[in-house]
Amino acid sequence: MQHVIDSCALVREIPHKIGMLVDVGSGGGLPAAMIAILRPEIRVTALEPVRKKLAFLQTLARTLSNLEPSPDRADDHQRRDYDAASSRATFVLDQWLAIGASMIRPGGVVLGMEAVDQVELPPGAVRRSYDLADRTRAIIVYSP
Repeated sequence: MQHVIDSCALVREIPHKIGMLVDVGSGGGLPAAMIAILRPEIRVTALEPVRKKLAFLQTLARTLSNLEPSPDRADDHQRRDYDAASSRATFVLDQWLAIGASMIRPGGVVLGMEAVDQVELPPGAVRRSYDLADRTRAIIVYSP
């Protein structure tokens, strides 16, 4: 349940005028599936190189027409013009912000999730905190 709540917190931080989003390391579908469900106007590309997890995403995509699973890793994925990029627990946060920034168009946004350790954010990044049970967590919104 915690992962769903985290994903919903991320969805709230996605700017309104986003057409295409890439979610890197989508695993079992979070946050990619929640984004596709809650923001049906966004075309969500879910990158997941693990075949078993990818198969689940492909099954889910039969129901969610705006979800497009892909077997790529971030560094192998050719497209670099997304409006937004997200990832949950795939990379260390500062590493993710750099990778995500390489996947978006100029003016795009990178969304990261932070649990416990707070890193120093680069210029253009904002930490949006929220409480989950007895913990404070945060969504990082980065506009490089």
